[in-house]
Amino acid sequence: MTSINGLGRSSMSSIYGNRNVISGLASGMDTEAMIENAIAGYKMKISSLQQKQTKVTWQQQALRSIIDKLADFSQKYTSYASSTNLLSSSFFNSSVKVSTHGTYADKVSATGKTNSTVQILGVKQLASAATYKSKLNGVTSDGSIQLGKVDPSQNNITVSNLTGSLTIANGDSASVTIELTEEDMAGVTDMAGLADKINAKLEEAKKNGGYKGEIKAVHSGNTITFTGTNNTYIKSISGKIRDTLDIESGEKPAKLSYDENAKKPWESKVTWADQVDGKEISITLDGVTKRFTLNAVDEKGNELDYADVMDGLKKEIESAFNKKVTMEGDSSTGWKLGVAAGSTLSVSSSVGKLLGMDSNNETSYTNMNKTLGELLEGRLNKEWAKADQVDASALTHVKDDLYKDKNGNMLKKEGDSYYRVNDEGNKYLYDFKLNGKTIGSFTEDSTLESVISAINKNSEAGVDVSFSKISNEFQFTSRETGSQGKIEMKGLAAELFGKAGGDVEVEGKDAIFSMAVNGKVFDGISRSGNTFDVDGLQVSLKGTFGDYVTNDPNDDPNALNVIEKLGKDEDKIKAVGDNAVSFTTAADSVKIVDTIKKFAEDYNAMVKEIKDAYATLPLQKSNGASYEPLTSDELEGMSETEIKNYEEKAKQGLLFGDRDLSNLYNQLTNSFNSNTALKKIGIEVSYSNGLSTLTVNEEKLRAALDSDPEQVQEAFTSAAGNGKTMMESMKETLDRYGSVVGTKGILVERAGSPKAASTLLTNTMQKVIDNFETQIQKWTDKMTDQVDRYTRQFSQLEQLIAQMNAQSSSLSGLMGGF
Repeated sequence: MTSINGLGRSSMSSIYGNRNVISGLASGMDTEAMIENAIAGYKMKISSLQQKQTKVTWQQQALRSIIDKLADFSQKYTSYASSTNLLSSSFFNSSVKVSTHGTYADKVSATGKTNSTVQILGVKQLASAATYKSKLNGVTSDGSIQLGKVDPSQNNITVSNLTGSLTIANGDSASVTIELTEEDMAGVTDMAGLADKINAKLEEAKKNGGYKGEIKAVHSGNTITFTGTNNTYIKSISGKIRDTLDIESGEKPAKLSYDENAKKPWESKVTWADQVDGKEISITLDGVTKRFTLNAVDEKGNELDYADVMDGLKKEIESAFNKKVTMEGDSSTGWKLGVAAGSTLSVSSSVGKLLGMDSNNETSYTNMNKTLGELLEGRLNKEWAKADQVDASALTHVKDDLYKDKNGNMLKKEGDSYYRVNDEGNKYLYDFKLNGKTIGSFTEDSTLESVISAINKNSEAGVDVSFSKISNEFQFTSRETGSQGKIEMKGLAAELFGKAGGDVEVEGKDAIFSMAVNGKVFDGISRSGNTFDVDGLQVSLKGTFGDYVTNDPNDDPNALNVIEKLGKDEDKIKAVGDNAVSFTTAADSVKIVDTIKKFAEDYNAMVKEIKDAYATLPLQKSNGASYEPLTSDELEGMSETEIKNYEEKAKQGLLFGDRDLSNLYNQLTNSFNSNTALKKIGIEVSYSNGLSTLTVNEEKLRAALDSDPEQVQEAFTSAAGNGKTMMESMKETLDRYGSVVGTKGILVERAGSPKAASTLLTNTMQKVIDNFETQIQKWTDKMTDQVDRYTRQFSQLEQLIAQMNAQSSSLSGLMGGF
């Protein structure tokens, strides 16, 4: 509630606020009291508006409480998303216990309810999804990791002395860093070659957005200078190149120079032992990682040969893993790491290739980080990237043989054909298709992991894929069961996962079974899933039973042998006998009784709050005055308990006589008053102190469920004389007054609801509250203006009186001499 605290007499400075005034110092008058009396009318007006605003706010809160109950009740008992929806027969059907009978009762289960007599006579096969298992085509693995045979020529390796990092400044605020790797600098033995490599790296960095402007390395003799759009110099340099070119640490040279007199070599020879000594190799067995340091130089600094290094590593590995990891081989044939079947192994080392590995990271299972180019070396077919039905007239020429279609896809022209390529135009984009749907387009640099992820994210192909490190197999599974579930691979997909690269076509299986409904036999019928509806009964097949095996080509392979030759359905059913699975149903009385009891409890609480709201008279004080909201002055000196007790009385009867609530109550209670079926099952309308509520005779309700569960369902879901069921009539009323979705209810339009956020600021009561707030602010501004006016006048008066007093004192002083 808006208040104007501080206008009371409790504070002498409050009336002036921050105004610099000395109250009555010269005049001796209580100017603050005089101003307060002058604005008393404004204060009363503001307090009156605040009380009216507070009343409407309380009314709004009371209506919102009722709206919450209406919405919650509707959601719980009339929503199809609710498990206790009494509006629908599905609640009663689902609240049924189904028992199976027969020799193979454990092979079938059911839920729901039916009036038909259903028997499952046999099950030949269960429905299954299409499943396809495969290792990568052309990739074989025996669970070992090859270390291979190290070529003796590796014992003396040429390495560049120009490797390192350069940061080149193009002005004081812009710079670019380039890395000169061993691969980059291989074979570079003069400054001209170094300048070419630097320029190539600069061009690559610029293309990738590494810097703006122009920087170029210019070679002249044994010197390289840098030109650019701004002051260009080497900001920092590190690595072997700094030592080779005699650059001091921290020096920022304007150029690079090679001193021939120093005779520092462009390249150096290093042995295999130099490269691997002290390096680490990590081995992970079934998720447990252990690290080993390679020792290729003895304590005296002598290099060990390859065989000695590997023998030492073998002993350490087999000891650390208690020979669960074995290392077999010799220096002439190479080495390999192996594990027992059912285990997984991975090896990583920065010198993996020097140890004979294909890469620095190898696994005993398919490495998902390997690229398609690595996995399908020499087997990527550019026909998988061929663009069909290209309208050449609609293409935009980019450069050379590159074009873009209207969708922005890059195409490369080769002869009369166009092929999809990446944006740079240097890699083919191969389509990966599954079940005729394009999962994605990939280059030779795309990882296997990216392909697998794309398959699982795709919703159109309807296939999931998983990978087992233990079996080293991929398993593809259709998301649909039955014969409509399929897995088809061609092109790139078949080359990766097909047997010997051949196309893949796999279908799921339908459930095949024999059934009798009301005495009519259906032999060898199929369903796409193992759960299906039979006249309202949800039957689930869990296993096979019955003899369907036949060696006679003239027999129906899906027919149950024991009944195939019989003519009459009744003879077929009799022949199956106790092997048939039959069903009996009984109401789940505990669930239904508990739900109906809670329904009555929630209903009673709802209608009581509605009735109390509009039928309760406002309280009056002993002098006959109403309990109005407290003003800010009245709040002073009251404790929280006193305020709470007072406001409880003031809130009573706020909605007395509200016509909407009265109509709502009558319509809700009328939903039950005309339903005689409720009384038969133990639900009666009670009337006490003007309030209609529901009472549930639990014993009578249980008896009704046991003897005739249909009548309980019909009491809620059967149409009355108006063509609507009791619950439909109730839902209609609940929605008319309390709907928080779609068309908003009458009470929601009046008071708004947090359950319908759009109504919080647009409801009728909020507009009234906002209007009061505007009026309160207007009158507060008026009062402030009056305080300012009186303050100025009294200040002027004080100044005049002070001047008069000063003059009087002066005159008195002058007269005092006579």
